[in-house]
Amino acid sequence: MPNRHAFSTDADAMKLRPDQSVDPRAPMRHAATVSSLGTDKSEVSYEEALGLAISLHRQGRLDAAAKLYETLRRMDPGDPNPVHYLGVLQQSRGCTDAGLVLMRESIAMDGSVPDWHNNLGNVLLESGRVDEAASAYEEAA
Repeated sequence: MPNRHAFSTDADAMKLRPDQSVDPRAPMRHAATVSSLGTDKSEVSYEEALGLAISLHRQGRLDAAAKLYETLRRMDPGDPNPVHYLGVLQQSRGCTDAGLVLMRESIAMDGSVPDWHNNLGNVLLESGRVDEAASAYEEAA
């Protein structure tokens, strides 16, 4: 049986727990129960949970977004999206090195997203690493 999980919320803290009620034939890869994060749905797909994490990030709810990105990483370690967005979040918190590691990890997982190379270039340029930034920008083009 595939590895299935559900989200439960404790304020904004996301915690993984096994979900035995998920039908393995269902089209959703993962199910999430979300009670306090601004949605009226009782379950959301993995993709909707990623959208929710991005929304939280944009709203400045960085702790909640980071916890949800981390949960998504554990649920689907092969998905580079939460890795990249967590890197962007870490950089915005002033954790540039951690952000760069995550951005590079996401690009190693899927180097076909020009915006990710551009984001990496922006962080490198802000860090004074001009040659590395130029290489990242070239990859984005």
